[in-house]
Amino acid sequence: MVTTKRLSIVPTLRCTLKCKLCSNHMPEFKKPYDVSYEEMTKDIASIFELFDYIEWLQFVGGEIFLVKYMADVYEYCYKYYADADLVISSRYHMVTPCNAMGIPCIFVNRNINYYKKDIRLDTLNPTIQFCDIENVKNIDWNPSWIEFNDLKKKMLELAEIRIKDAVLRYSSEVL
Repeated sequence: MVTTKRLSIVPTLRCTLKCKLCSNHMPEFKKPYDVSYEEMTKDIASIFELFDYIEWLQFVGGEIFLVKYMADVYEYCYKYYADADLVISSRYHMVTPCNAMGIPCIFVNRNINYYKKDIRLDTLNPTIQFCDIENVKNIDWNPSWIEFNDLKKKMLELAEIRIKDAVLRYSSEVL
């Protein structure tokens, strides 16, 4: 299995800033350019043919938001993300969006004492398996995904109520 921790893709060398200490040396390019959508998606497809696992795919370089088709590139990458059958990670910011997108997750406690004190993990307990030294033999390696649509609906309803309450409260104070 061929894996990599992090892989960077440079969609553009253009940048509107002229940072003297730019770690990517963007101000030094005399004729900065964008990589075409076709070339970038072809490269991304090649990358996923080479690697069985990429923990972190990032877009760097110049100012990537100057590239008009970046939303399309993200959408293209999503198909690889969505093909995941199982995500195993020790990173909270990895397991929560994967779980929300319907990808079953196993959260690995690398430092048991730290994670037992981490209140953020309380929200994960009913939905994501935890793996540590104590229960590694009991892990279900084919977990099913938990449906969140009812919870999402309730959260949106609650958010709408709170926003309306805040608008009414603060708009009446202004008047």
